[in-house]
Amino acid sequence: MKRSPSLIHLSREHHSALVLSKRAQRMHTASSEEAQRFMDEIAGIFERELEPHFQVEEDALLPALKNVGQIALAGRTQADHEELRTLVSQLGAGDATCLRQFGKTLANHVHFEEHELFPIAESVLTPEALASIEQSSHHPTTHPQGVSPMSQPTHLHLSPDAIYPFDARGIAKRFRHAAIFGALDALNPGETMRFCNDHDPLPLLDQLQQRYGEKVDIRYLQREPGAIVIDFVKS
Repeated sequence: MKRSPSLIHLSREHHSALVLSKRAQRMHTASSEEAQRFMDEIAGIFERELEPHFQVEEDALLPALKNVGQIALAGRTQADHEELRTLVSQLGAGDATCLRQFGKTLANHVHFEEHELFPIAESVLTPEALASIEQSSHHPTTHPQGVSPMSQPTHLHLSPDAIYPFDARGIAKRFRHAAIFGALDALNPGETMRFCNDHDPLPLLDQLQQRYGEKVDIRYLQREPGAIVIDFVKS
């Protein structure tokens, strides 16, 4: 598929990521010594290649998407990044049972970025925003590994009412909770995620209370069978 010149650098980096994912998925048949050597190799590759890739997206691409209302997309991407960071940490601790899951998660993430994230970014972002992403991809900012700029206050409130829609009905169940948590983590204080769903997410609300406590205020706007609208307000 034809890719925007502003995203081509990030897209090309996906090739080596797919090669790494396939190697990881084949490692379940390797000896323990081979698996350990490969896990050591993954740690270096992640630090040199994957983490800088993630940070470019978290510095430039995801905030730009959030500012045009694509908070669910940004949240899903952030959640994938955090899952991959967790898996790499487990591999670094010597847990070879995570190799196959790491490979599958990385392959799924690349597929998601190529077929959903990048095409949507190309269609909704301004040429200026895309140019900024391109510049960041050539001059990435280094952050401590696992520290996401999406979780830091950016003070960019380009949405006049600071309300960002999140339609859970369009997200696969497998990714839904991770995307919601990622989206809420991406909110700045005072911003609102307007959540739409076809059923009342009571188990999710319990999880949100445990995770965020008073940091997120939950306000029902509509509570009818098949039509649920909730504002999650970050404090």
